[in-house]
Amino acid sequence: MAAEKMYLLPMWTNSGVKKIEVDSNKKENLRLIDLHKKRIKLIHVAKSQVKLDDESYRDILSGYGVESSKDLTLDQQVLVIQTMGKLGFKQKSKPSKYNELSDKRIGNTKLATPRQLRMVEGMWRGSMKVRNKSDEALRMFVKRITGVDKLEWVPVWDVKKVVKAIEELA
Repeated sequence: MAAEKMYLLPMWTNSGVKKIEVDSNKKENLRLIDLHKKRIKLIHVAKSQVKLDDESYRDILSGYGVESSKDLTLDQQVLVIQTMGKLGFKQKSKPSKYNELSDKRIGNTKLATPRQLRMVEGMWRGSMKVRNKSDEALRMFVKRITGVDKLEWVPVWDVKKVVKAIEELA
């Protein structure tokens, strides 16, 4: 069993904002913790992008009653990011892999969705049983299972075969 790991997450309570200990081994808490950490990073990216000096940055944080972005609640983080947006911060999101392939067909054959392709790739890269996690190794594996030369060309009905094959690797 994994050791208990506690994380202090700022949350609203009846008596104001308090840091609540949450168990990071619980899946539902892990999402909140990850979101909190990602937003802290985003706030620091925004601070750099709008070229805020430390004094101005601290003034923004003090408006929420905190001295550090780590002490902001999830709601407060959103407000700080919006404030940074008013100062010129532009969020850049990279396009998700395979999105350009949505609703693709070869003849009458519907191909795997971008979400399915990302799932297969994630399973491949995350599997402890896979020694060579390269794109080429995945391509050869998919070809052996489905007879198709590229992951992007896998028919939607063959995705289950590929997933099962990855799960059953010895």
